[in-house]
Amino acid sequence: MREGLVALNLLNADLGGAPEFWRNVDWLPDPNREIEPSAPTRPGIPFDKVDYLLEYDARQSSRPEAQGWTATGPATARFRLENGLLAMSAPPAGNPVFFSASAPLDRGVPEQIHCYAVVAPGAAGRVVDGAPGFFEVRHGVQTDTSITGTRGGWHDTSGGLQFQYVRMDGSGAIRPVTEEARGDLRSVWQRLSMQADLRAEETLLSVGDAIDQLPLGAFGFVPDAEGEPGFVAQFGLFNRRLGGQAWLRNAVFSAPGRFMRVRLRAVVPGDDPTLRLVFVADQTARGDAVFAVRYTDDPQQTRTGLAGTQVTGAVAAPSGNDVAILDLRLTGLRDGSAATLLIERSSLAEADTLRGSLRLMSASLLPSQGGDR
Repeated sequence: MREGLVALNLLNADLGGAPEFWRNVDWLPDPNREIEPSAPTRPGIPFDKVDYLLEYDARQSSRPEAQGWTATGPATARFRLENGLLAMSAPPAGNPVFFSASAPLDRGVPEQIHCYAVVAPGAAGRVVDGAPGFFEVRHGVQTDTSITGTRGGWHDTSGGLQFQYVRMDGSGAIRPVTEEARGDLRSVWQRLSMQADLRAEETLLSVGDAIDQLPLGAFGFVPDAEGEPGFVAQFGLFNRRLGGQAWLRNAVFSAPGRFMRVRLRAVVPGDDPTLRLVFVADQTARGDAVFAVRYTDDPQQTRTGLAGTQVTGAVAAPSGNDVAILDLRLTGLRDGSAATLLIERSSLAEADTLRGSLRLMSASLLPSQGGDR
C-alpha cells in the first residue's frame, strides 16, 4: 500500500467540453451597459444548480434518439456513429437534418440558459471532396408565442469556413465584438459555448479561445413558435441549399445553472480508497448538494458513460470562508491501479436543496480509514 494521499490535479481535469474560462469567470463586466462582473472569490470548478438538462454524448455509443432527441429530416440515414463520434452529412439542395429536445418549464422559467458543444465542422480530418462544413447549435426558452435564446454555427462561405452567431429567426448573422482570428476552422475540433441571462438581457459566448459578450436582443426571437412552453435545444445541419458535413462529440444544454461532468485520473493509493472533495461557496446559502461519482480502473472503459461503479453523497453548503468536505469510499479499486473518475452534481435529486453553486477546490484519494459509503 502506498502511504499518504494522492492529490488529483484539477488544472488538468477534463471538463467534458465545457469552456475553460468557467473556472474563473461567471459573467463578464460591460461598462457600456452598467453590468457588474460576476466572478468567483476563489476560482475552482463550478457545480451549479440545474433544473433543466438536455444533452447528447456520442461517446455513450448510442444515437441521439436513444438519449431523448427527436430527429427531423432523413437523420436516420444521414447520421451515423463512428468511434464515439456522431458523423452528420446532408446533400446540397436536400432537406435539413437535425435533432431537437425540450423540457417543460415545470420548475419555472429559468433566469439563465447555458450550452456547449464539441464539434468538427467539415470532415474531421478526413478528406471529403465537395463536402462543406455547416453545423448549428440553437437553444432558448419557448413561451406561448416565441422563443428567446442564442444560435451559432459554422457556415461555408465562398469556399472558406467561418463561424458566426445568427439571429434566432435566421434573418441574418451577428457581427461578433471580438475580432480575434480563429484560424482555419475546417476539420478542426472546436468548442462552442453560449450563455444567456434572460433578466439582464445579456449573453456570454465563446468559440475556441475567442469570447464575446453581446446584448441578448441582438439575437431577436422566433415568432409564432409552435409547441408547448419549455426549455428547447437543437443541433444539426439546417441549410437546405448548401447541405453540409460535421462531426459531433457531445452537446450539453442546461438551465438555470451550468452542467458538466468532470473527468479525473489518478493512481490508487490502496484498496478501496476514499475520495475527498473539498468545496467552497461564493455566497452564504443553506441547503445540501448531492454529488455522484462514477469510477473504474478497467483500462477498457474510456468513454464518458463509464459502466463502472457509482457512489453518491450529499454535502452541506459551507458558511463564510469555511469549506465543505465530502468523503466517498470507492469500493473495488485496487492498490496501484490507474483509476478514472467522473464527478457531477445530481441537481435533480430530491435531497439536492441548495439553489446556489459549490466550487470544487481540491480532490484527493486517501488510503481508506473510513468515509461514507
